Amino acid sequence: MHYTALLALLATLTVAVTADQQSFVIEEEFAKVSYSSAVKLTHKQVNFTVLKPVVVEFCLLPMQAITQRAIQPKLNLKLHFNSVNYGSGSGQQSVTGFPRGDDPSSYWTIHHGFGETPRRRGDSVPCNAIITLTHLNTDTRLHSHDNHASPISHKQEVSAYAGTDFGDNWQVVCPDKKSGFWLRENPIRLQHIQTKKYLSSSGDRQFGRPIQGQLEISGANSAGAGELWVATEGIYYASNETKE
Repeated sequence: MHYTALLALLATLTVAVTADQQSFVIEEEFAKVSYSSAVKLTHKQVNFTVLKPVVVEFCLLPMQAITQRAIQPKLNLKLHFNSVNYGSGSGQQSVTGFPRGDDPSSYWTIHHGFGETPRRRGDSVPCNAIITLTHLNTDTRLHSHDNHASPISHKQEVSAYAGTDFGDNWQVVCPDKKSGFWLRENPIRLQHIQTKKYLSSSGDRQFGRPIQGQLEISGANSAGAGELWVATEGIYYASNETKE
């Protein structure tokens, strides 16, 4: 389906808005995250206060990388694709945490992992599934590797990769395993299969121009609050299990 047609489907999402807050009414057939859905992954655990910027020498080029502790409490970052390549490490496309929710470059489509059994569109994603995340606009895949460091924290680099290999595979780790599936609006972690690192962001790793205000995404050893992600806005297919 064409990108613009997919975005048009956003109008079909069921959303109930109250006067003092926004709440989402999720019908049963859309409660589980399903294959081929295009979603925004939101990181909701960032709390920080501004400090004096510090220029980091090896960073995204031509941008300056700066270390700051975050700008506001509970910043809801989106996993975001950038057209700017890393100036160090792999030189692949950069992936950041983006504080705005209205940018179409934050949509990622969920597919079965490289080398894994293909799944039907609408099959629910179980806990521990091995998946790939493909950027909706560019067809690049969320990727990582242990031979390149991230530009600011010097943890493991996370990038958007135009090829296809085992470095694209991530496992869905559910803190709450009762349902057995990845549920919308419920936190999960994504663990890189090859390196065992977790997709991570923290409030003290912020870039300067030309992507000022965006935060570094990296691979971390830990599995704490900084590694929790939630499937929020998106174009979701109804689960096949509810139709059979």
